[in-house]
Parts: sequence; structure tokens; C-alpha cells
Amino acid sequence: MTPNTESGSIEFTDLTQDTLIRFRIPYTVDENHTMLSARLEVAYETDAGRFTYISTSSVVSTLPISVNVQDIFRDDVLLSRFTVSPAMLVPLRILGCEIPESDVYEVQSGPKGGRAPVVNATTKRNSLRLTVRYTCIDDECLLLVRQKFSSALEQ
Repeated sequence: MTPNTESGSIEFTDLTQDTLIRFRIPYTVDENHTMLSARLEVAYETDAGRFTYISTSSVVSTLPISVNVQDIFRDDVLLSRFTVSPAMLVPLRILGCEIPESDVYEVQSGPKGGRAPVVNATTKRNSLRLTVRYTCIDDECLLLVRQKFSSALEQ
């Protein structure tokens, strides 16, 4: 692997057949980029000659969820209530929302059965980690339509 920071490209050489390369791009809210674009150029050689494959792809990088935090300050404790909701016009299915307990803070379920976790923070040495598992319902529908269509074509 040879990265080129000036051009923003990464070059891989001498890859064997059927090699899979996956890029993981960390999400940040420091910059407001709503789309990520990538260009793939593959030069390869076979018994039939030398070939080049070029492809471009764009991905929406805006998170479809929004997290609102309401802090309530008391004399000896900080209570934080987290509300998770859609950030766009994409319907969501919230699969779970957890804040793992630690020796720094205690987690108590909210009055509605855990949909909005309430954190009883005893100290503020470390940051809280909120894990939200979700799927976009439009992606679920698209996957289902593809599966049904593929199944119908096979029959």
C-alpha cells in the first residue's frame, strides 16, 4: 500500500486474484460533508492483454439519527436524558439504545421502559458512550424488494 496525501489516493500493487480490500472511514461531525465520493481505477493484466477498469461511487454520509441530550444538574448528581429520533425524512427502526455501565457512572432505565436512558453520573472524569443500533426502513424495503424480485426471476 502506498498512500499519496497530496492527491488523496492510495495505491495497492501486486494484489493476488480475488483479493478483497475494505476501507473504513471514521465519521466525524467536525466538517459538514454530506456526500463522500470515491474513484476506483484498476489496471490489470490477463492472458488476453492489459485492461483498465474505472468506477466512481458516492455515498450519503449524513447520519439518519439525531441524539438530543437533556442534562439536569442536582447538588450531588448529574442526570442526563437521551432522546433518539430521525434526523432526516427517512423512517427508522431503533433496534436498541444502550449506555454501558462503568465505575464512573450508573445507568438507570427511563420511565418508558428504557427507550430514553437516564444516566446518573457520579463524576465527570470520562465521557459517556451511547450506542444506538438502528436500520433505515427504506433500506429494509429495498432489500426485501430485491430479494422478492430475484426469487421471482429464479422461478
